[in-house]
Amino acid sequence: MASTGAESGTVERRSFCRICLAYCGIVARVEGDQVVAIRGDATDPVSAGYVCPKGRSLGALHHERRLTGALLGRGPDRRTVSIDEGLDDAARALQVVFDEHGPEAIGVFSGTGGFNDPMAAWAIGRLKAALGVAQSYSTSTVDAVSKTLVGYLMAGTASLIPHPDPDLRLMLLLGSNPVVSHGQSTPFANPIERIRAVRDGGEVWVVDPRRTETAALADRHLAARPGTDHAVLAFLVRDVLTDADRPMIAERAEGVDELADLVAPYTASMVAAMTGLTVEELDDLAAAVRRAGRLAVITGTGTTMARSAPLTEWMAWALMIVTDSFDRPGGMWFNPGYHLRLDQRRPLRPQELKPGPPSRPDIPSMLGEWPSALIPEEIESGRLRALIVVGGNPGIALPDATRLHRALEQLDVLLVVDITETVTTAPATHAFGSADQLERADIPSSDLFGSSLVSRFTEAVVPADPERPEMWRLFAALAARMGHPLLEEGEDPATLATETLIARVRP
Repeated sequence: MASTGAESGTVERRSFCRICLAYCGIVARVEGDQVVAIRGDATDPVSAGYVCPKGRSLGALHHERRLTGALLGRGPDRRTVSIDEGLDDAARALQVVFDEHGPEAIGVFSGTGGFNDPMAAWAIGRLKAALGVAQSYSTSTVDAVSKTLVGYLMAGTASLIPHPDPDLRLMLLLGSNPVVSHGQSTPFANPIERIRAVRDGGEVWVVDPRRTETAALADRHLAARPGTDHAVLAFLVRDVLTDADRPMIAERAEGVDELADLVAPYTASMVAAMTGLTVEELDDLAAAVRRAGRLAVITGTGTTMARSAPLTEWMAWALMIVTDSFDRPGGMWFNPGYHLRLDQRRPLRPQELKPGPPSRPDIPSMLGEWPSALIPEEIESGRLRALIVVGGNPGIALPDATRLHRALEQLDVLLVVDITETVTTAPATHAFGSADQLERADIPSSDLFGSSLVSRFTEAVVPADPERPEMWRLFAALAARMGHPLLEEGEDPATLATETLIARVRP
């Protein structure tokens, strides 16, 4: 991280944004302890100076609506206390739930703010393991579970999230608007320039009911009816298999003949009737796939929130498999060997999915998590009595907010750690303010979960307020109070350097 004196009393410090998985490089202008401006880092090799309005607003977020210290109690009984007093009380309250109802009565919900704080994710993961917590929830079960499910069923692991090759011949986006969202699971730094770069040597097609900002930049936009994306993909798979080298495809996949039988009914006329597209539009798209040979199929919230989400994701994988587009130039890369070394685990076979919570055992758990939408039912049944919320706001992220808010108020313990007060901190029994991303040394969360294509490191842009400790420090101190130290003997969560912890836990 470089600092320069732009003018008297002013320094500029390089870092990267952690609002989403694009991790755009930023330059923060700092005067004293004030962050006065954020701009894109033109020297960043990935984002090349681009940063979205959310990233440019990091300075304002850093100074406004901050949650400081600890809030203890609900309603008229709520009071501000020291961090230590709040942690002492939280440890006692959690221990009571643990002793009276067991670890199965304690749950953890991790939001984007927790996921994009990798040391916090490490600490809460260690605490969950130490307590034997079974009820694990996160935002990943809200809008993208089809991606992990299909990876698990087709390749044996939910950790495989493909990334587009830099030299694409065809990018096909379905229900995705990366110009605004910067991607879902598959990150899109500097999205406008990336789309233009693909168009320079290839084609970009968008299938979306709306003419989005991304569709406006594409070569072609097909306005298919919502929820019919799977039919478009099935038509393309059918077209490719018409004269494909089946034995060659069978060398890298099983069930090719069954796949052909499945997509056989998806003729151009049938799919046109389902989707509202014309036969000519579908034939044009099929011709583009044939011209390219290989392609990247990228899905987004528009497909993963639809009833047909798992089938759409499955068909997207099928299309890339039959066109030999996985781990090949002009397609999409899994990058399995960077941290997790999945390429060395042969064969990768799906294992039996574990059942979900008692309220809905028919919904399997993915990556050890239960569906977040079932939190109210688990609380109402009395099975969930204490919930720890890590950098998330389930009060507005989950469906049926009224029911959820009533349920949260019934919890014996609702412990929330966040940088601002939210609708979820309102019913909390314990709420702690924490450092934001400008106040901590950091690496991308993807470095810990094996999906990173580019590794980064940043020092803190400005010092953290002692009344807003880093999340990992809070959870390490809480765990120690409950008799489960997360650090090595003699180490103090209040004084251990974050850089030391990063070096220790980074793969």
